[in-house]
Amino acid sequence: GFVPEGFLPAEGAVDEKSVGLLKECGIRWIATDEVILFKSLGSKDRNALYSPYNYKGMCIGFRDHGLSDLIGFTYRFWDADKAADHFIASLLPINKEHPEGTVFVILDGENAWEFFPNNAFDFFEALYTRLDDTAWCRTLHMDEVAALEARPLERVAPGSWIHGEFNTWVGHREKTRGWELLYIT
Repeated sequence: GFVPEGFLPAEGAVDEKSVGLLKECGIRWIATDEVILFKSLGSKDRNALYSPYNYKGMCIGFRDHGLSDLIGFTYRFWDADKAADHFIASLLPINKEHPEGTVFVILDGENAWEFFPNNAFDFFEALYTRLDDTAWCRTLHMDEVAALEARPLERVAPGSWIHGEFNTWVGHREKTRGWELLYIT
């Protein structure tokens, strides 16, 4: 019943052509990984990470890989309150360096929650309570981020959030043959 304004490409996989196609479809924002930003800028300066970017009219959020993976892979083994406290503590040094910054925490929607106790309900309750109680921090939806001032981005390096590459899907003989068979069908 609504037209989407944003899109999370599978595994954060992007390239300039796909960004253009998404823009033609009316998409205003996409999200991907920090490694794509670093490759696009030709620099691994983490100070560049905490801002939305504008590439030819497309707002792009580049996730903080480490923070995202804490939620996706680490905190499921922790007590919910301890994990939430650790996450807030992990945001504190970023806030000190970038008090007006935007930190992107982005996960595949289906991967993490089934491994948390109680489908992560306890973790989410603890985390969002702490975020709500933290005066220097507020949560935003990407639709809200798309309205913020964004840094210009001249190019988008191709890749995904799996090492900034596409080699999970291509580049091996058997994978190439699989894609050929799909194309033929």
